[in-house]
Amino acid sequence: MLNLPVKIENVKIVENGSKYFVNLTLQQIESPDALKGMVMLVFSDVPESEESDENTLKQKNKVFPENKKN
Repeated sequence: MLNLPVKIENVKIVENGSKYFVNLTLQQIESPDALKGMVMLVFSDVPESEESDENTLKQKNKVFPENKKN
């Protein structure tokens, strides 16, 4: 069984009226034995851009069609 990392890009985070974007990477740890089976979660900053905001909105509308603006 392969334990490939899972990557999620352009996750929008809103905090106190400010927004920013991150990429997430999740990877199962195989060694050392003391950490085997645990998961590592890495947040990477992404420069804010209109494209990132647009992509987030498109992804949200795929999951929640009721969010679409008419």
